[in-house]
Amino acid sequence: MIYLALLCALASAPESTIEHADSFIGSFLYADTENGDKAIVAAIELATEELNFVVRPLARAKLKENNAAPKTVSIRREGVKLLLETPSRSWATDLFSKPLTISLPGGRTGLVSKTLDGNALVEVIQVAQTTRENRYSLSGNGSELQVQVNIVTPRLTKPIYYELTYARVPK
Repeated sequence: MIYLALLCALASAPESTIEHADSFIGSFLYADTENGDKAIVAAIELATEELNFVVRPLARAKLKENNAAPKTVSIRREGVKLLLETPSRSWATDLFSKPLTISLPGGRTGLVSKTLDGNALVEVIQVAQTTRENRYSLSGNGSELQVQVNIVTPRLTKPIYYELTYARVPK
């Protein structure tokens, strides 16, 4: 099922071109930290509420660690590759191409892909049976970057979903 979501996203005809990605190019600072951090905690609480009392605190701690909002996001284009960088990771991938294999801490590997879906830049990260979709959208004037995060894993009965807001750093 995880691969099906990736294949559907990649197989669909691109509605935008690589040049459309240029509107996302820039640096962004985490702007709405109070609401964003509360949204992350609330999403994790909701997704783990049905776990048993032994596993729940361990799962919540691990999820909070893995879902800390990056303080900065930088997006730039290198030819046909789009580089999306945060303080903890940096992956350059082609838009509309097959997923790139990535190495993660602890010797794990995963897949990452990026595509444009209308006015949104969509990054899909797959690790084992977990799929994380980061959907980046710009405000009308391009001054804010909205990031919608959706994490689906068979280990949880509900997905983790939250939104973060970043302010564009003037050039």
